[in-house]
Amino acid sequence: MPVMVLAINAAGVVSNTAFAQSSGGAAHSKSTAIPEKKPDGTWESLSPSQQKVLAPLESDWEYMIPDSRKKWIHIANIYPKMSAQDQERLQSRMTSWSNLSQKDRRIARENYLSSLKFPPEKKAEAWSAYQKLSDEQKKKLADQEAKRKPTATNAPTLQQHTINEKTTPLSPVPRPRSLPAENVSAPSAPAAEASGNPY
Repeated sequence: MPVMVLAINAAGVVSNTAFAQSSGGAAHSKSTAIPEKKPDGTWESLSPSQQKVLAPLESDWEYMIPDSRKKWIHIANIYPKMSAQDQERLQSRMTSWSNLSQKDRRIARENYLSSLKFPPEKKAEAWSAYQKLSDEQKKKLADQEAKRKPTATNAPTLQQHTINEKTTPLSPVPRPRSLPAENVSAPSAPAAEASGNPY
């Protein structure tokens, strides 16, 4: 019984304290209100200047992984220190990226990753040779590359192939095993009733 009284008294103290805090705090509600903190990395948590710089990426922001968001926030923070030419190039590239389809983004990522395999000297040499080509030669080269390079839609492993029933052998269907007739016996009616099994 004393334990029960102690528990009731403790519950009463807690409820009285909560009541006193809620009723006494009503007079100070404006001064003690804590502003709602937005989680870090959300678009709303960015400063207006960061949002302005990163505006082309707004529609993709919620889908970015936290590491990418941190990188872009860092870029937005150093943006005012960039030259006007670098700022313009950054804005142009962000806008171009945001306008790409998912397929084009995947291809761009693949191309970037494959470009990392080449030493910088070879890249510079190849770029110099490419710049010397005429527009017609560049277009022809791009068309050849598009035909040659497998993508997710034209890779041989992912293409749909029709199945020709005449040339595709059917696998044998397994047959159920049959038991010899001597081993199979139906229980007699009295035995079934004695076991409690009606079947």
